[in-house]
Amino acid sequence: MAKAVKDWGKELEEVGTPEGIPDDARAGFEAVVKQANEIDASEKAQKQAQAFTDYLTEKCGNPLEDLDLPEMPEMPDSTE
Repeated sequence: MAKAVKDWGKELEEVGTPEGIPDDARAGFEAVVKQANEIDASEKAQKQAQAFTDYLTEKCGNPLEDLDLPEMPEMPDSTE
């Protein structure tokens, strides 16, 4: 979870804000990015999260196993 938040913060930082954003909104953006980048899970928390994930998968199965994905449409030949 911490990694997902950090990755999200990095994406926000890369995209940035539009020109003309009010100063207080820009400051809020910077605060959110800073907070996201500072999130860190301890090794103990990571192990506990993995233990929960393993337990959940063992008891309930993998939620992605029964996922029916739609068929992808055929792409036209780009040489035409």
